[in-house]
Amino acid sequence: MANITSPVNGFNGRVVGVTFTDGDGETELPGAIAYFKRHSYTVEGEASATTHISEGDPSDKWTKAELKAYATEHNIDLGDATKNADILELLTAATEDDDTSDTTSE
Repeated sequence: MANITSPVNGFNGRVVGVTFTDGDGETELPGAIAYFKRHSYTVEGEASATTHISEGDPSDKWTKAELKAYATEHNIDLGDATKNADILELLTAATEDDDTSDTTSE
């Protein structure tokens, strides 16, 4: 369970399905956690295995929850992507960028 603190001090209300009381909320939802990280909320105590992630690189066989959990685990911003194909495209591009940045010239 992740503890979420709103950037608005004392906020009471719901954001992406999470209820906040006096600026604090809790969730296990990987998509919500990713949202909060992107929007300057403080995220603490995040469970590392809330969603099982399949072995290997992301593919079109993965569920949306797996794709989002992979993005969260690898700090990949999904922006406004909501469709599996769009999320997979972003993950593939980010993975390719990491592969090319790992090469060093001597």
